[in-house]
Amino acid sequence: MTTKAILIEKDPYDVALSLQNVTLGKYRVLGQVAEKHFTALTTLLNLPNKGYCRVDFTVDINMPIVQVKGTLEYSLERECGLSLKPFMETKKISVQDTFDLEDEEDVKELDYFTEKTFVFGPFVQEQLVMGLTPFPFKDQKKQEVLISDGLEEEIKSEKNPFSVLKQLKS
Repeated sequence: MTTKAILIEKDPYDVALSLQNVTLGKYRVLGQVAEKHFTALTTLLNLPNKGYCRVDFTVDINMPIVQVKGTLEYSLERECGLSLKPFMETKKISVQDTFDLEDEEDVKELDYFTEKTFVFGPFVQEQLVMGLTPFPFKDQKKQEVLISDGLEEEIKSEKNPFSVLKQLKS
């Protein structure tokens, strides 16, 4: 029997689950990053403040294991790696992460676990940074770039001096 997730519908930067006080089970975090947090995020990434970031996460708390699954969708103004012109890149990132809270060394390194509280702002930020396309192209179908100086075509067009030998051989 599957249990229904408790819905938390708001800016994910404003969501923090105290893992000591929550009921074990599933929580669904659904919302769009608010303008003030989005501005800070784009500033951190050195990108223009245009676009949006939305999340739809299901958090399964079964202490000491916390599992996060869902999607992060963003639209950001990026610079095309080929033409260097700005364009809006929209992408949906699949998120799946599992944390063992008994592994204190591992959890200590994560910004989003503080004092047995799961803070979503830093988690969203990390997922977005890891999911960004490193070299975005405006037209994803044309991302293969072939650079040629024309030398290969010139060699093919020249008469091969050994072609005479080929004729004598037959």
